[in-house]
Amino acid sequence: MPTDERLLSIKEAAEVLGVSTDWLYRSQKYKRLPFTIVLSPRKIRFSLQGLLAYIKENQNGGKSVQEGRDVSHSI
Repeated sequence: MPTDERLLSIKEAAEVLGVSTDWLYRSQKYKRLPFTIVLSPRKIRFSLQGLLAYIKENQNGGKSVQEGRDVSHSI
C-alpha cells in the first residue's frame, strides 16, 4: 500500500494534525472531517492523504484555498 493511502489511528492522526484526540473525536462525531473512516464505533481511521490535503487547505491562516472562506472556527 503506498504511503499516501495509509490509514492512521486516532493517535497518529492527532500527531499529524497537531491536535488532541478529543478534537478528532468531536470533529468526527459532527462529520466535519471527510477523510474519516469509521470501521466500527470503536475503530476510527483517518486517511493520511486526506489529512495532508486538509492541512494544505487550511494552512493559509484558516482560509480555504479553494473557497476563500474562513474555516478556522468551523469546528
